[in-house]
Amino acid sequence: MNPFLLAVLLAAPRPALAASSVKVEAVSVGPEGTAAGSLTAPSPTAAGGLAAPVLAPSLTPAIAAVAAPAVSAKAAAPAAPAAPAPDVPVEAAKAAAGARFEGGLSAATAPEGPASAVQAAVSPARPSGLARWRRKAANLVTAPLGLFRSPRNDRNWSADNAVLPYAEFSGDKVVVRNVRNASYRSPKDYDVKLEDRTYDLKDVEKARFIVEPFGKTGLMAHTFLTFDFRDGRHLSISVEVRKVQGESYSPWKGLFNNYEVTYVVADEADAIGLRVNHRKSQVYMYPVKAGPAKVRELFTDMLVRATDLRAKPEFYNTFTNTCLSNIQRHLNRIADRKVRAHIGTVLPGLSDRLAYRLGLIDTALPFAEARERFHINGRAPSERAPDFSESLRR
Repeated sequence: MNPFLLAVLLAAPRPALAASSVKVEAVSVGPEGTAAGSLTAPSPTAAGGLAAPVLAPSLTPAIAAVAAPAVSAKAAAPAAPAAPAPDVPVEAAKAAAGARFEGGLSAATAPEGPASAVQAAVSPARPSGLARWRRKAANLVTAPLGLFRSPRNDRNWSADNAVLPYAEFSGDKVVVRNVRNASYRSPKDYDVKLEDRTYDLKDVEKARFIVEPFGKTGLMAHTFLTFDFRDGRHLSISVEVRKVQGESYSPWKGLFNNYEVTYVVADEADAIGLRVNHRKSQVYMYPVKAGPAKVRELFTDMLVRATDLRAKPEFYNTFTNTCLSNIQRHLNRIADRKVRAHIGTVLPGLSDRLAYRLGLIDTALPFAEARERFHINGRAPSERAPDFSESLRR
């Protein structure tokens, strides 16, 4: 791009837009009662980007303190992960945000309980056409500066990935903390509920490979896994970019340490319902050809990595640390036959074809017929329907 034109785009005056706000409520429910807090702050935005961050970076650890109950010694794994960075006091968060704060929001005031919730409603102002061009130009120039950053877990995260999941193993039992179970009105308007769930590893029966193509070519896609349990429950694990408030994904920025990577552990109705019913994406759900023992190993391996990222954050990379590259590594740790480098491991939109060719999809149908058979959009009800997961498998 012409340097003079770039300078003009970046230096142009920024007209004011309507204010937007983010409201976050954190609640910890336990046998002794409830401690709750809310924070609301208007955030004026200007042309050139999405809504400016409302919550101070120091607030996220405070929310995490409520949303992640204390680890009991009885349920803890023999080799517990290193503790995350210490929480920032709520008073510091309140002062940094300069916002109205009601109630207590700290580990000290939140009784230990089996479940926790974080709710958020987000209504960002849409930037103008000039603003979007200015943002693209700025990204082109500033993205490589991310190479000088170190990965962190204490940034001003988007509400849907503000609190990291982790697992506590005890024999065949595992407690998965901070399972996301959000209610969506639209992709950007939702309430996030975080739950603690206990599973018996002997009940893990089957894995399914989810492919969500995007873009005009169909070569790009998001991929993740969802797991079936003998008791009828389903849990999804999705490797994603961990975005901060107002941030959007760019493959270019993903090359230069601009995003951390996260494992989203979510109720299947959240992970799939968001994509099918609200994003209106085309989604394919393929049964993985593997016995329960191998599926159990895969499930465990993914939870262990999710827990490790809580103590040791990593950067996402568009080629080397993505949704698909992580699934490939997990498969290669448990499979007898390794998944080698291939165009289908670089372009996720081709990954289902590669998985089919390698015999990883549990079907005898030709690929074209299998793709149609496992296309779930036509049979997905509302994610609030009690038979949501069963409908996807019919």
